[in-house]
Amino acid sequence: MTDNEIKRRETQPRKLIGWLLILIVTLAGWNCSRFRQSGSASGDQVRAELALQLGHAGGVNDVAFSPDGKTLGSGGDDETIRFWDAQTGELKQTFIGQGEELTSLAFSPDGKLMASASGDSIWLITGLNRDVKKKPVSEVKLWETETGKLLRTLTGHTDTVNAVVFSPDGQTIASSSADKTVRLWNAATGELTRELKGHGGMVTRIAFSPDGRTLASGCQDKQVRLWDTQTGALLRAIKGHTRQVNSVAFSPDGQTLASGGSDKLIKLWETQTGKELRTLKGHEFGVSAVAFSPDGKLVASGSAGFVFSAFLDIAGELRCWDAQSGELKWLGKQDGVVTAVAFSRDGKSIVNGYGGLGALSGEARSWNTQTGALERRFKDFYSGSNAVAFSPDGARLANGRTDQTIRLWDAQTGALSQTLKGHSSSVRDVVFSPDGKFVASGSADKTARIWETATGALARTLPGHTGAVAAIAFAPDGKVVASGSADKTARLWDAQSGALLRELKGHTGQVNGVAFSPNGQTIATASHDKTIRLWETQTGKSQQTLKGHSAEIYSVAFAPDGRVVASASDDRTIKLWEAQTGKLQQTLSGHAKPVLSVGFSPDGQLLASASSDRTIRLWDAQTGALKQTLTGHEHSVSSALFSPNGKLIASCGSDAGVRLWEAGGARLLATLMVLPAARLDETSNEWIAFTPEGRYTGSAEARQAIRWRAGNALFPSDRYERDFNRPESVQQSLQSGR
Repeated sequence: MTDNEIKRRETQPRKLIGWLLILIVTLAGWNCSRFRQSGSASGDQVRAELALQLGHAGGVNDVAFSPDGKTLGSGGDDETIRFWDAQTGELKQTFIGQGEELTSLAFSPDGKLMASASGDSIWLITGLNRDVKKKPVSEVKLWETETGKLLRTLTGHTDTVNAVVFSPDGQTIASSSADKTVRLWNAATGELTRELKGHGGMVTRIAFSPDGRTLASGCQDKQVRLWDTQTGALLRAIKGHTRQVNSVAFSPDGQTLASGGSDKLIKLWETQTGKELRTLKGHEFGVSAVAFSPDGKLVASGSAGFVFSAFLDIAGELRCWDAQSGELKWLGKQDGVVTAVAFSRDGKSIVNGYGGLGALSGEARSWNTQTGALERRFKDFYSGSNAVAFSPDGARLANGRTDQTIRLWDAQTGALSQTLKGHSSSVRDVVFSPDGKFVASGSADKTARIWETATGALARTLPGHTGAVAAIAFAPDGKVVASGSADKTARLWDAQSGALLRELKGHTGQVNGVAFSPNGQTIATASHDKTIRLWETQTGKSQQTLKGHSAEIYSVAFAPDGRVVASASDDRTIKLWEAQTGKLQQTLSGHAKPVLSVGFSPDGQLLASASSDRTIRLWDAQTGALKQTLTGHEHSVSSALFSPNGKLIASCGSDAGVRLWEAGGARLLATLMVLPAARLDETSNEWIAFTPEGRYTGSAEARQAIRWRAGNALFPSDRYERDFNRPESVQQSLQSGR
């Protein structure tokens, strides 16, 4: 069981200095749980959607206003596009399916379409080395704004796409890429019409002139280039920045071009000649975004940079300038990076995209153009899930979360029954004792803890690890607890006294998974060093090392008969090993991204795997054949396991909720979710449980997070409450899978 985003930040240089954790919380069925509302008590004959008011689960990389100014679009590292009411800040709609970190979005001039692009956002903003393990995302996607339907995918770029824009007449889409090119596409057909080559590095941002005849592109090669959109000819290359150019924007009259660079400067250029008009100085960090006000009198700019203190963090600024004089109008310090800026259509507000190192969620922020006062934050605070476990009788679920808590749920009614608090950092793994009287947890706070399930009281703390505790397991007799840690060790503890029994050393990377054999005589550990080790429980002696994976291993499990060991890896495979000899039996391939969790069904016939590709897959444990794929999670799935009777599967991940599935039919029964807290430093006790049909039950204040979307209109929770607040329906759905 792993907290994948935290783990990557701890082990990969890119994530150490990244400014986001990917923990998504909307639901395709959550923000867009669609069902037919017909003949309802409300009297409406409409199709309604449950629209939970949940924010982005990572940095917001781009923002854009709709042509009528009523809607704000935002896109982020949680791989979603979200539409907000620009006046009220209410979430209207969420598009799922981008597939990777979203770097750019744009409305068509008539507002009917939305174009989006994906890429490596931290590299785009900072110019740092990319994650070479990631396969480049080279697609532009075109969406219908009314329905969220994906209309078309434009392919052709050979590396990540950094920006996408519509021409003023809406007939052309332009995209820029790390493949050093700009491409022009027919918006109606998706046909590639022209490829602009000449830049000597990654092309970051692009902009059409107001008349559509010229396209400006900023590049890693420190230059801004102007292109004739009709012929593709290079009009001029503008030099002046001393570092990467991150953003470009035309004034409304097209006579001036603004560019922002990693050299901390904004430069204003005469479009016709390329002559530098003035330089705006003052940013403490590299300039990540620039935009002109609708009347052309103001320039807004955002910046992103690193702050070195006791910890590495990222900060930024939002600045507003007089475009004619270059005078600074106001400065807004940010507690994270400013990734994008946009003026509202009336020019009264400036909205910026925001993110920060270790942030549980990103947001868009709206500021008064004249005063610089913060007007609105388009977001909500929430937490993601790292691990889930069934009680031995299958009646309860334990859920380890990034908000430092363990949540206990009633698996029969969907109700939240207890919140266990005491850890000071993300809870990475949870497990019930064999008798169900205790829950053990491992946390990034470097401790393991044991809790009484009856009272929720902390029974004992197991200190000693010098790194995050990523894995926890009870021995079959309940007398021993095993923990695996980022300090490269596993430890065995006396479950009753909390005394350390022995320390297992040998791995050269952090230990991500631990599992006892059914007879308790052997412990398996999985590590970042690409190996599984089998240890003798009584002595701590290493018995054998299983090698074969080509990347980090996140999870390990024994078959119920103890003869087979399964492992899940960052190399996107599951491997099955003969426990006695260590011989590799077979490799299961099919996941499109790292596999984070693996577990056997109680009868040993099936194997469940969870992946950051947002799926759970069920495999025939004997033949390795793929039996079923469970889809519905909107982001990385960190944990999936069978209930003790094998009839249910529980899963959780970065999208925060715990989902319960019928194992036989692969049918989603219900989603259990902790609702956002009012503040990031608060623990929420509000919850909701709902079926795919939209029937729900929840805490007293759950209605605060509920809205209903019918067409383009948003309605308060009470509009359909009589029809869909049905605790008995949730309970019936959960019971139907047993």
